[in-house]
This record gives sequence, C-alpha cells and structure tokens, in this order.
Amino acid sequence: MKVGAGVLLYELYEAADAHGVAVVGGEGKTVGFGRGYIAGGRHSPVSPLYGLAADQVLRIDVVTPDGRFITATERKNSDLFWALWGGGGGTFGVATSYVIRAHLSLPVISVASFSFGIDGSTITYETFWEAVRAYWEMIPIFNARGNYQYWFIWPAGPKKASFVMSPWLAPKLTAGEANELTAPLFAKWKALGINVQPNWSEHATFLSAWTAGFPVEPVGSHGNKMASRLSPKENLNDPAKFNTTYEALKGVSDSGGSLIGFGITGGPGPHPDNAVNPEWRDAAAMFVISWVTWDADTSLARIAELSKNLTELWRQPWRDAAPDSEAYASECDVMEPNVQQSFFGNNYKRLYQVKNKYVPSGLFHTQIGVGSEDWYVTGQLDGLPTQNGRLCRVK
Repeated sequence: MKVGAGVLLYELYEAADAHGVAVVGGEGKTVGFGRGYIAGGRHSPVSPLYGLAADQVLRIDVVTPDGRFITATERKNSDLFWALWGGGGGTFGVATSYVIRAHLSLPVISVASFSFGIDGSTITYETFWEAVRAYWEMIPIFNARGNYQYWFIWPAGPKKASFVMSPWLAPKLTAGEANELTAPLFAKWKALGINVQPNWSEHATFLSAWTAGFPVEPVGSHGNKMASRLSPKENLNDPAKFNTTYEALKGVSDSGGSLIGFGITGGPGPHPDNAVNPEWRDAAAMFVISWVTWDADTSLARIAELSKNLTELWRQPWRDAAPDSEAYASECDVMEPNVQQSFFGNNYKRLYQVKNKYVPSGLFHTQIGVGSEDWYVTGQLDGLPTQNGRLCRVK
C-alpha cells in the first residue's frame, strides 16, 4: 500500500480492511502513520507476528535538506533509506509518502480486558504482587504464541494499587484457544484469591479487534515526563535477573509511580537490515514505561526535582537490572544517560555518518536524535531540559 505521511492510523486501518488486508501500525487511533512513527521504529499490536512498523516499509519518498525530491529504497539511495527505516524522526529529511507491505487478514483474533486491585481483605498488598509476579513470569509463554499484552499498574496510595489489562490480543486464536493458553495464569490467580475470568471476544478482522480493544485515549496532559526500558528475554527467563527486574519495577510502584507495560516482541523474523534499535530483535520480551506528573501551577524547582527522581532514582534500578539493554526513543526520558547507545545501539555510528552526508548543515535537529550531541540549547536548568533557548553548535 502507498501511504501519505499525514494519514492517521484509523484511516489506514479502514482503507486496508476495505481491501481485505491488514497492516502493521500502532494502537492510538489518531497517531500519524508516517514520519515519527516509522522513523522511530515503533511497535504494533501485531508486531509479535509481523515485526515493527519500520520493517514493513519498501519505499520512502523524501525531500532532502537541499530541496531535492528523491525516492529511497534498498537499491536506490540505500543509505538514506536505511536511516529513515527506524533511525529516528525529524533527522534526515522530510518523508512525504511510503510504500508498505500489507498482510492477508488474520482468520481470527481474540480480545479480552480485565482488572483487579488491592482491597485490603481478599486481595492484599502481598497477594497483589504475587499475582503480578506470576503474570510476568509467564510473559515469554504468551509472547511465543504471538500474543500482545497491554497492561497497567496504577498506584492508589501507600500499599494500594490496581492492575489493568486492556487489552490482551491473541491473534490466530479462537476464544476457546485463548482461554486454554491463559488458563494456568488464571488458575494461579484464583489460588491467591483473585477471581478474574476474561471474557474473550472473537473478531474476524484486525480492524474489528483493534476497534474493540483500543478505545480513544486522551491526547495528553499539562505536565508529565516519561521514561522507558526494554527488558530482554533473559531477564524474564533467568531467576536471578527476573528477581532484580521484578524488584526494580515494584519499587517504582511502591514509590508512587505508574507503570505501563507490554508483553511484546519485535517479531519472529527474518528482520530486514534497517536502523531499528537492535534491542527490539531477539532480545525484547517486555517493554515498560513509567512517568511523573505535575499540576499546571507546580514550580520549576519542583518539576526539576520530579524529573531528576525519574531519571536517577526510579530508572537507575532498571538500568542495573539490564545494563546491556536499551530504551525506546519514541517513549523515553529526554535525560536518559548515554543517549546514543540507549536509543540507537550499535547502529549509531552508521546513522551519524548518514546524517552528516545528507544534513551537513545540521538543519534538522531533535533534542535526542542523531547528531544532537553537536548542538546545545542555552538557558538550561539542572533537571529541566528546555527547548526555549538559543540553539548553538558545540565548538
């Protein structure tokens, strides 16, 4: 399919469905499909089956900084194509359209949502976290079947929290097969006194499943900052590393932080040679986001304190749990240490070379993109990055 850069995901999904096919895109209805979504190497509810969105791209039409309109493919302008193919948005040129791979519609997709929370009697703080632990331990089993699990842990005060799964997508599985796959998890929860029974609904198309599973979400809020980390398979499979990961994430919740997580992989492969963060390939098994929020009248000093807490206190145990893992640049902490390695991995040196070839003037600048280390913005406050100062080249 050929897709214009301004097409929104719901428009793309509806067009694909009308032709009896499915495409790899995100979960947010009004997210634009092109540019940052593709360039950021972003994930999809069907990534466990087909790979990341960038993996589906066959051609990109792009305007370069010197005003040329060119077509980039694996054979033509291949270095630029490689970089645009997951190497970060707003960096190499202005993409105007894409040709992407479409997939035959899935025979069936089952969808479920459910939740439980600490009530102080039946579900205590201890049993809540035993239940969360049981689920995290089983994520590799569900990932191996191509499932996509979108979960949340919301704090509600000291030793109070709720767990929400919304949604769980089970591609190529009927409701009965999804029940069979997940029955051991719900049996463990029942033994803990948590009686949750998912009501699986079957859908004949991805569009139908996506519509049922992903309601319209808020655009944003007046003040927040997020951070993310990809958890390798070994951190869920190795008991010692699992314990470290579990305690790191639990610690965020205990400190009042919210967690959004995904049981997800970057697809079975073979993967194209593109600029997607290498951590998404064989390693990723779980992706987790946390964030801090503040009110509109919060002082800059307090915002800076919250920001540094997220980066230095909450996030450091995540890094310690998986020191060789990386972050996800599309949903990240702009103060992430070692930006080049964290967001781009071993691809960074090659991306930097492409950037200097096509954008030698540095015309396209992003705060944490390729080549950002060559620039700085004046007027920075400790713990509070801003783009409101002058942009200057590092001498």
